[in-house]
Amino acid sequence: MITSHPLHGLVAATHTPFYYYDIPVLTGVSFPMSEFLEKAPVHVPTLVGLKFTNPDLMSYQLCLQAGGGGWDLPFGVDEHMLGALAMGAQGTVGS
Repeated sequence: MITSHPLHGLVAATHTPFYYYDIPVLTGVSFPMSEFLEKAPVHVPTLVGLKFTNPDLMSYQLCLQAGGGGWDLPFGVDEHMLGALAMGAQGTVGS
């Protein structure tokens, strides 16, 4: 998982807000983003959210609820944008 990757120290050392880009169709990497949002702040304190480019709206809903709902989670799958907005998305970034 990214929270145990050596790169996390580099990200944590900056004061720049950090977004994780979840794009499993392009990266081939898929793990529960809601779990990542719960665990990552300890390792990546500058994490402010993630761009959710994944058509799994159930997983997106879990992310919206993660950590008390304080994350910035722009949705990135154009074809599912209306569903994401209905679930509570506050913004989108087209793919």
